[in-house]
Amino acid sequence: MGFTTYFILRNSNTNTTPLRRRPISPKAGFSIENEFYRITFSSDTNQISSILDKNTNKSLAVSQNYLWYQPQPEFDDPYNFRPVGPAKSITTKPTAQVFTSSLVSEVVQQYSPWLSHTIRLYKGQRVLQIEAEVGPIDVSDGIGKEIISRYSTGLNTNKTWWTDSNGDEMQERIFDYRPTWNLTIDEPIAINYCPVNLLTFIKDDNLDMQLTIMTDRSRGGSSLSNGQLETMLHRRLLTGMTGVGEVLNDTDAIITKEWVSLDSPATSARNFRKLALQLSFPNVLLFGEQTTVTDW
Repeated sequence: MGFTTYFILRNSNTNTTPLRRRPISPKAGFSIENEFYRITFSSDTNQISSILDKNTNKSLAVSQNYLWYQPQPEFDDPYNFRPVGPAKSITTKPTAQVFTSSLVSEVVQQYSPWLSHTIRLYKGQRVLQIEAEVGPIDVSDGIGKEIISRYSTGLNTNKTWWTDSNGDEMQERIFDYRPTWNLTIDEPIAINYCPVNLLTFIKDDNLDMQLTIMTDRSRGGSSLSNGQLETMLHRRLLTGMTGVGEVLNDTDAIITKEWVSLDSPATSARNFRKLALQLSFPNVLLFGEQTTVTDW
């Protein structure tokens, strides 16, 4: 632990440019980029369609979307996750605004009145930052909802993904499989959910590519289809019929972050270990006012 002190002075001779909105054509896709990645967005969905790793000149088809699970009424409580069926999309085409400056590029998207996110790509950083604001979740239809973020890629992952064990060793996960006993499949979605404390990833050794998702807090996560990763962001439930009879009728809005990196499996840990710690244990910024450095 420690601290570093910086003094901020006004400088009129700066080469930086302020964040400005960039017009986008409704008929053409758009992209943002830095030294490491180019992130391309589809004109059909306004969502991410590919990530280009400039170091290797390899491009990966990727889409990211928000969906929700409907809980079974008899298990609609904080201690159960048993959805009725597959997740449902919140929208097929969010709105999009693009902002650029000399330090960062941003894409601001609205998926619903209660869900939006900002995608950021900073100069000099080998990571894509996604900050989502979720809530209060709309339950005006009388249905509880469990909100996920899902990444679908062109990777051949062989029904396998990895999650961290309390931020330390990575654990291999295989869809519908347990290494030490014969698994009975009675809840095909819930039975494949695992704790994600720091990060989760999928990889394709033949393509020599790995997609890593880092989280700012613990959450559930899974890979329910080949080349997919998903994490649970927020829940709002209405009955609380099991457990201790408590209702998870959470009316709060949350702000949560996921960082995304694309690397070679051989070198990915060199990047994601440092980034995951930065995300989970961010610097605490304290400000004071002094007229000169000497006064401080």
